[in-house]
Amino acid sequence: MYLSSVLIAGMVILLLCSVTMLLVIYRHKSKRGNTTRLLLQSAIFNNTFQLQGLLAPDGTLLDANQTALEFAGIDKAAVVGKKFWSTPWWCHDQALQRQLQTYIARCAAGEFIRFEATHRDGAGRLRTIDATLKPLTDESGAVIYLIPEGRDITDLKTAESALQEKNILLETLFESIPFDIWIRDTKGRLLLQNDLHARHYNVCIGNTAEEDRVSPELCRLWKISQEQALEGYTLDLELRENEQIYRTIVAPIRHDNQITAIFGLHIDVTDRFKAMEALRSSEKRFKAIFEENPIAISITELTNRRCVDVNHSFCVLSGYRKEGIVGKTLKELGLLWNPDDDARLFKKLTDYGVINGEEVQTRTATGEQRSGILYVRIIMIDKRAHAISLYQDTTDQKRIEEQLESSEATYKAIFNNAPIGIFQSITAGQFISVNTVFAKIFGYSSPEEMINLVQDIPSQVYASAEQRKEIISRLHEKETLVVDDVQFLRKDGTRFYATMYMKGIYDSSSGEISQLDGFVVDTTEHRKTLEIMLQHEKMLMISGLAAGMAHEINNPLGIIAQDLQNLQRRLSSELPKNRQVAEALGLDLTALQQYLEQREIPGYLCSMQDAARRASRIMDNMLQFSRSSGTDRHPAPLFDVLEHAIELAATDYDLRRTYHFSSINLIRNYTRELPLVAMNVTEIEQVLINLLKNAAQALHNWNSEAPKEIKISACPKDTNIVITVEDNGPGMPEEVRRRVFEPFFTTKEVGRGTGLGLAVSHAIITKNHNGLLTASASPGKGSCFTISIPIS
Repeated sequence: MYLSSVLIAGMVILLLCSVTMLLVIYRHKSKRGNTTRLLLQSAIFNNTFQLQGLLAPDGTLLDANQTALEFAGIDKAAVVGKKFWSTPWWCHDQALQRQLQTYIARCAAGEFIRFEATHRDGAGRLRTIDATLKPLTDESGAVIYLIPEGRDITDLKTAESALQEKNILLETLFESIPFDIWIRDTKGRLLLQNDLHARHYNVCIGNTAEEDRVSPELCRLWKISQEQALEGYTLDLELRENEQIYRTIVAPIRHDNQITAIFGLHIDVTDRFKAMEALRSSEKRFKAIFEENPIAISITELTNRRCVDVNHSFCVLSGYRKEGIVGKTLKELGLLWNPDDDARLFKKLTDYGVINGEEVQTRTATGEQRSGILYVRIIMIDKRAHAISLYQDTTDQKRIEEQLESSEATYKAIFNNAPIGIFQSITAGQFISVNTVFAKIFGYSSPEEMINLVQDIPSQVYASAEQRKEIISRLHEKETLVVDDVQFLRKDGTRFYATMYMKGIYDSSSGEISQLDGFVVDTTEHRKTLEIMLQHEKMLMISGLAAGMAHEINNPLGIIAQDLQNLQRRLSSELPKNRQVAEALGLDLTALQQYLEQREIPGYLCSMQDAARRASRIMDNMLQFSRSSGTDRHPAPLFDVLEHAIELAATDYDLRRTYHFSSINLIRNYTRELPLVAMNVTEIEQVLINLLKNAAQALHNWNSEAPKEIKISACPKDTNIVITVEDNGPGMPEEVRRRVFEPFFTTKEVGRGTGLGLAVSHAIITKNHNGLLTASASPGKGSCFTISIPIS
């Protein structure tokens, strides 16, 4: 009896071991299947980009991959040769450095270390890293290198943490939920059970299910399963009780080829079933992420370089269907625009283990060329090396960037080449940008110089800072302003006038004007031209008045001259009519003639006739000078023009009365043989009179004992005629000589000159006659003005 009990107990133990082994094998197979499915997903989403390095056993960093260097924003030369824990990846945490030293020592002793750490990236952000230290041994088993690896898991931490909490809860539930074990004899009596089974079903050793009052449905199921087991079958059943799912395994226990008992295993698989459902759901989600990812993803077996899988974006981008891609190489598909890239990229991948952001040109199924950025990493799937490639197409982006660059270049060209000055500034008083014309207007050599030097626009650019305040104040009332006659300051401090067009740019948050944009038109030349035009109009008005006066004076002057002639004729004794009238009146004409001669009356009459003739010539000259001859040039005798100009100058009131022109020795250095010259006579006379007048004024103000002289010379030279007007007066300093032809420049006292005479003369010679007007002078040695105009 005792031996029988021992035998039964031994059989029970043997059966329990067999069943336990079956369960282990079942779980291993299930786990292996799940691991295989998740490996690909983990490789794609978690293992694509790794930080890797190589250490000596003492912790010295020998090498680091580009991913690790770019992660921290450092150069390899800055870290190689240093202790790994003293590199920038670890310097932010001393405790972590000490921990790393311990890990390195353990790894150098041959231990594989995995731990979680933190690194700061190049931007200073703290990132979470899944780190490992792997020992690398030689043939003798001695550790010769340490391989540190790290994956940035920061972005996955939050989602993983939530998932991990659920997994921990599921694992806790899975580990804590009991499964029941029992053994019954061939009659259905309970021989053996664990405490969990007893608590679950409240059954007792030696009783049948009916005796323990188990539910009729469960009793019926147990009875059927026991009958099958007694026939030699092993049953694997799934039972549902309410919302619970159980797995029941019923198997016969044999002894000497005889079934002596029945073994039962009752497992609550509710959580496992739910986990499987969640896994299937997770697989669907990951598959959706893989398939619907906008980045083209492909997985290639590294040994034969054939595609294992591609996502939908890859198919759309390449123009091929998935079944036309899987099983083929990129070279066979002709996806690389440059065929040499295939071997080059493969070599780079095998040499460095990574391709990180390389621009590649690809070809679609239709032959279209596309551009993109390629990222490749080597991963392990089912213990085989694969390459996972991410290709981000940048064709459209590059096209947009090129359009933006073209637009920006066009804007810059317009901005920099605009004929007006354009600026952008902030209200605080600094320039954002100015174009070349704007800088030139203000006397700066370049926009960069102006932006750097001008730090306070109100005081450095505006002649009046208050005017700028007023303009900005007016901008609050009007969106844009056009302000005329704004007075500005050049770099050298000189002032000038300009018209300014300005627009205020408002800050969206404060509602205040934060930026001022506009352009400036220098109106200095316009103002000068306007002044010249006004002076010209004034001269025209004076010419009109002179012509009117000449006409009015010529009438009485003609009567006076005619009456003087008649008076001489009526007093003459030679005319018969005079003698006849004198005899009739008893007048002795001979005595009258003697009286007139003794009283010098004939001399007075001749003097009056000379004065009338001289006045008539003056009126004729005024009429000729005041007549508009237009801008046409016609051949004219230069000798007569010179003489007429001198005669006009001699009759000028200011020259005669103020500057004593008659007292100046006028030297003529020309002859009547001068050629006909194509000219506008009135304009040339105007220039000559102005030069003579300036020379007389200079001599008047010159205190010198030497006789005052003005020399006028004229002679042909090649195809030109050269006229000089030279005086022996005070001359001019060099700074004055350089500016004598500038409008409004004058050295005379206020009210004595406009500064336009030489400017107008210069314009007449250079613009109207295609000639030259130059000045040469030395202080104390006189001045010389030279006119050179084409003869024809």
